[in-house]
Amino acid sequence: MFPDTDSSQTIIDCFLTAARNAGVILKTGTAIKDLVIEDEGSFRIDLDNGTGIRADKVCVTSGSLKSSPLTRAIGSLGHSVEPLVPSLFASDVSDPLLEGLAGLSVQNASVKTIPKSPPQTGPVLITHRGFSGPAILRLSAWEARTLQAQDYRFGISINWLGNTRPEELRSTFASFRAESGKALVKNRIPGEIPLPPLGAAR
Repeated sequence: MFPDTDSSQTIIDCFLTAARNAGVILKTGTAIKDLVIEDEGSFRIDLDNGTGIRADKVCVTSGSLKSSPLTRAIGSLGHSVEPLVPSLFASDVSDPLLEGLAGLSVQNASVKTIPKSPPQTGPVLITHRGFSGPAILRLSAWEARTLQAQDYRFGISINWLGNTRPEELRSTFASFRAESGKALVKNRIPGEIPLPPLGAAR
């Protein structure tokens, strides 16, 4: 999910600018070795470069804690760390119907896992390996533990017309029949769905 510039660097620059304006001191190239509560209630943060930081409060934005000393440090403070599972990933799908469609995207689709999961809506992108895009990434995030339990073998249902109601779709096809009844269905699909390139599966 990117801004209008379609560049992740814009997001990085936004955070760096906000941090600089807030007087945040950034320490890079080092990691947290330990996190300890002192007797007076403050925190001591030991870094792996031999230095340390004292703070009245600590906010942990962990990212991935895999093989991190921070996991043990958080546990020593009385917190629990849930087992890690992958999240925010695309779906690999092998289906002849997708051949030649890589690069096509639909802006307002609705996706869910089969047999059931809450639908996620947003853009869906067909890739050379399957599906990606914000709606697919949201689905992988909210269903992360369920998908892991299924060993990442699951069915997926995509409504390419998003929240379009059945009666709206019937009205659209009725208009197609009235305006150009001899046209083939594959050439007269709702405008929200792009036509595949010539030679692609339809």
